[in-house]
Amino acid sequence: MKHAVRIIAVVLGLCVLGCAARQKSTMEPAERRGETYGTTPSSASTSVPSAPSTMMPGPSGLLAPSAIGTITTSVDDNKNTLVTLEVEHLPPPTNLDSSLTTYVVWIRPRAGGDVLNVGQLEMAPDRTGELQAATPHANFDVLLTAESSATVRQPSRFVVLQGQGSRP
Repeated sequence: MKHAVRIIAVVLGLCVLGCAARQKSTMEPAERRGETYGTTPSSASTSVPSAPSTMMPGPSGLLAPSAIGTITTSVDDNKNTLVTLEVEHLPPPTNLDSSLTTYVVWIRPRAGGDVLNVGQLEMAPDRTGELQAATPHANFDVLLTAESSATVRQPSRFVVLQGQGSRP
C-alpha cells in the first residue's frame, strides 16, 4: 500500500511540475505584406513585424481578420521547447488565393537565423487546427502562412497569423 501511495504522489508531483512550466501567448492576424520571410542575421532588423500585440484584428490589410491562435510552450526532458499551436476561424487557403492549398507553421529564432518549416496545419471542417512541434530555441517567432505546398522552404507573403513564443 505504501508503494502505491508513493507512486501516486510522484505522478501528482510530476503533473504539478509539468502544469506549472507552461506558457501561453496569443497570435494576432498579420497584415498583408509583399515581403518574404527568410534568413536574418541577429544584428540586423528583421522582416517579421516586431510587435504583433500592436496589431488589432479588423483593418482591411489583414488576410484573415477573424482568425485567432494560441501558442502554448513547455519544456521536454531534452530541454527542447515544445510548441502547441491552436487556431480557430481559419478561412480555406483557396479563399486567400486560388493557388494556395494548405497552411504551414514556421519558427524563427528571435536571435536571428533561418526560418524553419515545422509542419503542415491540417484544418478541420469547423475551421480549427492544431499542430505540435519542438524547437531547441528559447525565444522565437511563430508564423502561420497559406502555401501552395506543405514542403515549401520559405514562407510565402500570405502570413495569416503571427506571434511569439518563449520557453517557460
